[in-house]
Order: sequence, then structure tokens, then C-alpha cells
Amino acid sequence: MTTAWSSEGLGGSAQRVERIAWWRVAAHVGAAVVGLVFLLAAYLKAVDPRPAAAAIAHIIGDSGAAVRVMVYGLIFVELAVGAMLVVFLWPRVAGAIAAAMLVVFTLWIAYLLAFNVRIDCGCGVTAKWLQER
Repeated sequence: MTTAWSSEGLGGSAQRVERIAWWRVAAHVGAAVVGLVFLLAAYLKAVDPRPAAAAIAHIIGDSGAAVRVMVYGLIFVELAVGAMLVVFLWPRVAGAIAAAMLVVFTLWIAYLLAFNVRIDCGCGVTAKWLQER
């Protein structure tokens, strides 16, 4: 926070006036929104991990225990990063991890669209627009 001093007020005594920088508010709100999206994605994957497992199996070409470990690991990372962003704990670390995960997710969606792959994106919601092309 930035501070400014004012000599106006009670009997000319100096009062501390605090101003909140708009960019700090925007950073907190933005981090909370992205964090809530990550928490929602983790919740939806935890409720039904099959689409995410199918997406990971498509990537690595395996459908065994490795896929289950990766799906539950992804759920854990999404929960951790989402919670860190919502409470603004280590925001640079959480933001960097979230940005990397969003880049990978965007590349995955681009791959599905470019090669006309008709599977669920694994994002936790049913992406009918990917399957109905």
C-alpha cells in the first residue's frame, strides 16, 4: 500500500491516509477468479474422473495405473493451485503454475480441434462442441 500524510484534521495533527493501488485489487480479484475456476475444475474431475482419464490415456497411449495416478495428481495440483490463488498464498508461484497449466490446456484444445479428435477435452465439463464437429 502507498501512504500519504495529511496535516488537515483534528487540530492540525498529521493523519495517515492509506491509498490502495488499483492494480493490487485487480491482482487479488483476478487471482481469486482463476483460483475458483481451478477449484471448480478439480471438483468436476473428482466427481467423474473418466473423461480426464480418457484424455490422458489418449496423450500417453496407456490406460493403466499410470493414467489414474496422473488424473488424481492433476486433481491435487488443481486443488492446491486454486486454493493458493484464492487466498493469495505465494501468488507468483501459484500464478506461474496456473499459467503453465493453462498453456498446456490451450495446446490440448488446439490439438483436438486441429486433428478433429472426437473425445472429451478432460476439463471436467462436457464439451459437446468438441464432439459434435
